[in-house]
Amino acid sequence: MSAGLYIHVPFCAGKCSYCSFNSVPAEKNSPLIKGYFEALALEIGRSAAGEAASVYFGGGTPSFAGADLLSDTLLAVRKKCSVTPEAEITVEVNPGTAGKDFFRKMKDAGVNRISLGMQSSDDATLKYLGRLHTNSDTENCLSEARAAGIENIGLDLIYGIPGQSLRDIETEAAKLLSLAPQHISTYCLSIDEGTGMFRKREKGELQELSGDLAADMYYLLKDKLSVKYSHYELSNYSLPGRESRHNEIYWNYNDYIGFGAGAASKRGSRRMSNESDPVKYMELIKRNDSAILFEENLTEETQLKETVFLGLRLLRGIDLAGWKTRFGKDFLFLFEKQVEKLAGLGLLEQKGGFIKLTREGLFLSNEVFVEFV
Repeated sequence: MSAGLYIHVPFCAGKCSYCSFNSVPAEKNSPLIKGYFEALALEIGRSAAGEAASVYFGGGTPSFAGADLLSDTLLAVRKKCSVTPEAEITVEVNPGTAGKDFFRKMKDAGVNRISLGMQSSDDATLKYLGRLHTNSDTENCLSEARAAGIENIGLDLIYGIPGQSLRDIETEAAKLLSLAPQHISTYCLSIDEGTGMFRKREKGELQELSGDLAADMYYLLKDKLSVKYSHYELSNYSLPGRESRHNEIYWNYNDYIGFGAGAASKRGSRRMSNESDPVKYMELIKRNDSAILFEENLTEETQLKETVFLGLRLLRGIDLAGWKTRFGKDFLFLFEKQVEKLAGLGLLEQKGGFIKLTREGLFLSNEVFVEFV
């Protein structure tokens, strides 16, 4: 059975003030980065990956490591497992960390999709977020990726940033439409513990936007972007056929295999995750030890519940007939109370053989999901 492969590259030029991902600043071309990729190749070589329906390099900033190391890792993947001819192969790129040579080498290595961390088109906002690039860097990066022949490009946007207004979001939406990527991801700023923004908030130096204003921004983006793009998942929009196939593996609760520090895997009813510290991860792999730090067997109840809240992230919702075929159980019988309650609140609806979030339920999705946990 095919799976999605995720390869974690934790290195970046600097830690952004909002970032809670497993990432560490590093020097360009440092021995640490080289050693990490050597460990990645070893881990991939020892795995039983089988067939890959997608390959996704995430981070951190994968492009910061350079095209040669990424290309070598893709070669290690192809030596170990069968990458399907139609596989989606994605690399996350931060503007300013990649140019013509990088994209040409990625294209030659088989990369067919780029996820570009634009985050904002406003230079002052980018500086506030701790980003090291400018809007001009984003535009140049996008142009150079296209010139190299990479035709499937996604842009990321963060909204709900302290000080932002609805007019700012209108400007961002217009900019996204003018850049005409194949895919757009929009994320409401989350201030997580351990981040620079969290520390500022604790000191009273940062005032979050109200939930109502953040919701207005969400729906403004939805309405503006949906004129041209299909809003297919809570935070994601695409042109026809350009949905993120790798991420759909997660949302459909299918199997995925993670390589690298902190990477997670799910194979059938088993879930596991690696040591998150890059140095400790390298030490484990190079000692010929497993880097897996956590492992669990998923109960049937856990699998049912997780399939629900992941499936509801998709705007089409959960296919009731498909659910019964997959689990041999009737969804509406299992979750009758939850569906009745949430439908009564106007957050969930049954339509055309699917259970799905209503428009009102989209921004309040976490309130829906908690009912199924």
